[in-house]
Amino acid sequence: MEEIGKALKIVIDKLSDFFNIFDLSFLISGLATSGAVFIWTKQRNMFADFEVKTIPMIILVIFICYIAGLISFTIGRWTRMAFMGFRTNSMIIQFVFYSKPSVKYV
Repeated sequence: MEEIGKALKIVIDKLSDFFNIFDLSFLISGLATSGAVFIWTKQRNMFADFEVKTIPMIILVIFICYIAGLISFTIGRWTRMAFMGFRTNSMIIQFVFYSKPSVKYV
């Protein structure tokens, strides 16, 4: 029974190492971004229909979704910095956690 536990721990460690490198949040946002672009181009009849049937095509679609997620996170960060500035987050944290409340509760 102890050997099964050790083997399971090794498998879980390998999986956690994989997910530390391959961040799934980029895949989810990339899937949403790619889906929106696909629907937009499909509604405008910009490209011919294609089907994802083979394993390399599936891997390519997953890779495209991951790259689209990286791009959407980067654009989101640039947009947030452009509208909110670099120091806004630290100013909000300072205000929320380190300022004294001006209203006294009864």
